[in-house]
Formats: sequence, structure tokens, C-alpha cells
Amino acid sequence: VFAMEKRIGWDLIVRTQIEKSSGAEAFDQLSPADKQLRLDSVIKITKYSSYLIPLSSLLWFASLAAALVAVFRFAAGAGITYGRTLAIVIYGSLPSLIERVLAIITMCFADPEGFDVKNPIASGPAQWIDLATGGSFAAHRFLYSLLNAFDLFALWMILLMAIGISETTQVKRGTAFATIFGGFFVLRLISAGLGF
Repeated sequence: VFAMEKRIGWDLIVRTQIEKSSGAEAFDQLSPADKQLRLDSVIKITKYSSYLIPLSSLLWFASLAAALVAVFRFAAGAGITYGRTLAIVIYGSLPSLIERVLAIITMCFADPEGFDVKNPIASGPAQWIDLATGGSFAAHRFLYSLLNAFDLFALWMILLMAIGISETTQVKRGTAFATIFGGFFVLRLISAGLGF
């Protein structure tokens, strides 16, 4: 977050995200004064909420662990505890640290105008859909969001979590992977439908 603020700047980050959002047309129709007012408020919210990402990540890990315990204990009959599942989720998420380091390196050498906060290192098929140009892919925001489910780092983390679940329970590795990926894909499908 600090690197994004220093290298790219909140103004450019927010403008780029607005251009790629479903509300881009409505934003363009605002008067210049209203645009600046909206930009200023979104920049403030984005700036301060971005520094809360570690806290929201911890809440996400806790929620994900609770969901996995519920699924594997009650649906699959696996004897797994919440503490062990939370450890599996956190350790399984360690590849995201590699992704963050690569994103920082990318920020240092890439053109700030072309940097995409939601897809900083282009590690999945969503990189091929350019939403900002208004070209033929502009209507495919749903597909862009859905293809982010097949990001290399997301699949790596899901695989690590599945290995952790299968090694600590009697659940087969393929079943664990299919269950975790299925849940992740459904969440991605819902967020894509909502326009996130």
C-alpha cells in the first residue's frame, strides 16, 4: 500500500478503477465540480481503507477457516479443529506474500498509467481483457472478474490449503481441492455478478 501511494498515487489509482468500473459512464456525466468532489471522497476512503487491509485479511482468514471447518466437519465428516484449519488457511496464503513482492517490483519498473491494482502482476487469464480502453472487451467486466478466479497465486493457495486439509484429515486431496476451489469459484461468481 505504501509503495502504491508513493509510486502511483491515490489519484491515479482511483481514476483507473473508476474507468474500469460499471459506474464509469455515470461518473463521466457528472459536472467537473461534482467529479472532483466524488474523486476527493473516494480517494480518502481508498487511502485509509487500504491501510486496514491487514486487519481485513485476518478477518477473512478467520471467516474462511470457520467455513472450511463447517464444510469438512459436517459435510465430509472430517475431524478437524478450528485452530488447525486457521493455521492451514494462513500458511496456505503465504504465496500471496510472493505476489505482493512481485507487485512492488512491478510498480517500481512499470508505467504508473498502466498499473492495475486488481491485477498487478498479470498472473492469470484476466490480464488479456482490457477494460480501460473501451474497446471490444469493455462489456466483459463479468468475464474479467470471473477469470481472476484462475489466477496462478489463487490456485496455488487453494492447492496448499487442500494439501493441508487432506494431510490432517481423512479427506482425499482431490476432494479437498474440488471443495475449496468450488467455494472460491462460487464466491468469485457472486462478486463478478455484483460487479466487483
